[in-house]
Amino acid sequence: REIVVHEQTGLLVPLKRQEAPPYEALDPDGFATELAEALNRVAGDADLRRRLGQAGRHRASQEFSWSQIAQRVGALYRRLAVK
Repeated sequence: REIVVHEQTGLLVPLKRQEAPPYEALDPDGFATELAEALNRVAGDADLRRRLGQAGRHRASQEFSWSQIAQRVGALYRRLAVK
C-alpha cells in the first residue's frame, strides 16, 4: 500500500487475515478469486498495462530514487539538528 496507488500504479487486492500468528487469510478462496480477477484484468487489457506501467515507473523515480531518499534523509537530519 505504501508503494502502489490502487488503479493508478497497480491493482491492490485486499487480504483480510488473522490478527495473530500465523496471520493466515480469513477467506483464502475469496482472496484467490479476487487476485485472479485482478491478474486477468491486467493480462487482458494492454492499455491498462501500459498506463499502470508508465505511472508506476514515474512514481518510483519521483518518490523512491536514491536522490529522493538522500534529500529526505538530509531534511530529516536538518530538522533534528535544529531541535
